Amino acid sequence: PTAPTARADGAPDGAADGAAAAPQPTVRGDAMAYGMGSCCLQVTFQARDVHESRFLTDQLAVLAPIFLALTAATPTFRGRLVDTDVRWAAISQAVDDRTPAERHADGTPVPPGAEQPELAGAGVRRFAKSRYASISHFIYDCPVARLRGERNPILALNDLECEVDEEIAAQLRAAGLDEALTQHIAYNFSRDPLVLFRERIAASDAEQTEHFESLQSTNWNSVRWKPPPAMGSPIGWRTEFRPMEVQLTDFENAAFTNVVMLLTRAILSFDLDLLVPVSRVDENMRRAHARDAVSTQKFYFRKHLVNPAALRAAADGERAPRDEDSPATPGCTQFQRSLDVEEMSLAEVLNGKGDYFPGLLPIVGAYIDSISASASVRAEVHRYMKLIGMRASGLLQTSAQWQRHFITSHADYLSDSVVSPAIARDLMVAAHEVGVGKRPCKEVLGTNKIEPILPVDAWDVKLESSRVDGTTRCQLLRQYMARPAFMTRLKAETHDQSLPDVVDDRKVTRQPCLFTG
Repeated sequence: PTAPTARADGAPDGAADGAAAAPQPTVRGDAMAYGMGSCCLQVTFQARDVHESRFLTDQLAVLAPIFLALTAATPTFRGRLVDTDVRWAAISQAVDDRTPAERHADGTPVPPGAEQPELAGAGVRRFAKSRYASISHFIYDCPVARLRGERNPILALNDLECEVDEEIAAQLRAAGLDEALTQHIAYNFSRDPLVLFRERIAASDAEQTEHFESLQSTNWNSVRWKPPPAMGSPIGWRTEFRPMEVQLTDFENAAFTNVVMLLTRAILSFDLDLLVPVSRVDENMRRAHARDAVSTQKFYFRKHLVNPAALRAAADGERAPRDEDSPATPGCTQFQRSLDVEEMSLAEVLNGKGDYFPGLLPIVGAYIDSISASASVRAEVHRYMKLIGMRASGLLQTSAQWQRHFITSHADYLSDSVVSPAIARDLMVAAHEVGVGKRPCKEVLGTNKIEPILPVDAWDVKLESSRVDGTTRCQLLRQYMARPAFMTRLKAETHDQSLPDVVDDRKVTRQPCLFTG
């Protein structure tokens, strides 16, 4: 993977002051680990059913570049300060296994002899993206439109050329699969698997998903739709949100995790539509890479998350046009009428713009009000939203901005993009101290205080996985039974009011143990 380097004054590394800029130098990574070794904050959401999981996948895909920019934390690679703030493009390059013929997306003829029969598509099928990239299409099928015999309106937003395995696509259509999901699966199956386990080659496709996952799990998109792992599994339909970067503190990680989770609940509860053309999502991902994107870039976003007609109807106390949609499946039949997209700053996306766009954080606040959350929950969510809102407004730094300032302000920094071992060590020490609460960091955290995590407060316990003997297990179970909460629940479940409120552990330990086995 490569990334452009950056000097403190913004000129390319190696360019003389006042001279014409030389070709921009790059940092070159000679191993996959320079991409995949990056740290990320991924969140997986359990959906109610397949329809909800597909709906959430599309909605979260629009949010991916927004939260990538908000969580920016990667200003360096291989000891060099680079001119980007996030990891995404470096990972994309690190796992890009396209052949030279597959990379040529400009329509030039395939050179003679380029075909490799052992590869999918003979190694000459054109791919516009690496297998680690932002999404290339939306996948929601809009059951309401299907029941009415209407074309899936989501397909109109899939405005990127999407490479698929046509043979696989034909099989899926013949089996009755809808077009949106057909395109998604045929897209994944257009590439070769990267990993196969010899002992799993003979796995039954009727009972297990090993072969499906060998392709599904090696197409790393900004959002991943995850079907249940196997027949009869208790794990259901899921959506994995993948763009965010790990923060300096657990508090920040908790803030972003919880706010994204609450956004998914608000989107479902209020039946919101965030969708924009996929090409706009791609452009937003590119903009999210820019240095200080959180305060310098604008992102394509919808002006109206709810159909204006529905808002007018609600204001007049009338039945909204989308009320006829089943509450079991998110609606989508009206969204195209209000598909009005404009460029917004992150401050506007998060906090609101004018009198027509409420902002994502106020929507989260409205959702918290709608579920009558407790005062303590409201207070904690408010802390999370305040942190993110201030970061979006530029009042607090991203981790990338903090790291860049630390490096360029270091006494050993020579304005040459080089992060020396001494600078790197001091940066790691400072980051660790911020994370454990030993070092104040108001420029990132504001007034939020991280309680110190000290060895004196830690539990120094060696974890064991071997089974304990019967006597020890008996003692542990009796200690657990001695807890008031245990006996209260046991009395309620057994309706045996003769049981004591509390088991005296000093007495029961002398009795024969009935839990050995």
